[in-house]
Amino acid sequence: MTTIRGSGRTRGLALFGLAVAALAVSACAPPPTPPDPVTPWLERGCIDSSIDEGDLVPPDWEFNGVANELNNAVSFAVGDVFSSDGTCTGEEAEPGTIVRANDQAGAIAICDDLGVPVANPPRLIDFGYDVPIDAWACVEGP
Repeated sequence: MTTIRGSGRTRGLALFGLAVAALAVSACAPPPTPPDPVTPWLERGCIDSSIDEGDLVPPDWEFNGVANELNNAVSFAVGDVFSSDGTCTGEEAEPGTIVRANDQAGAIAICDDLGVPVANPPRLIDFGYDVPIDAWACVEGP
C-alpha cells in the first residue's frame, strides 16, 4: 500500500495524479473485440468449380451462407447431368454440407458432430472451387 504524506492539498494532488495515470493506462488498451457472427466467410450463392474437363467434373453447389450446418448446400441436375457451369440450374439433386475448419482433423470433428461421419473430407479449393482455404466438404475425398 502506498502512503502519501504531506498536507491535504499535496495528498489530493498525488491521488489525482495516480487516478489520471490509471485512466491513461486503461485508455491505451482498448477492450477486446468480440467475434462478429455477421462477417461473411463464404457468401451465399452458387459455387462453381474451375474444373470443366475430365472424368470428374465437380458440380455447382448453392450454398446457403451458413457454415457448419447440416445440408447447407445443394447441387442441381437436369436428368443425370449435374449443373457444372456456375448457374446452379436444374432440379435440386443432392444436399451437401460445407464446414469451416482450420485443418482436416477439425473438419472431421465438425462433420461428425453434424451426423456426417467422414474419414477423409476434402477441401473445396482442391476441386477448383473459388472459396476460402478453410472450406471443407463433409464427403469422402479421393
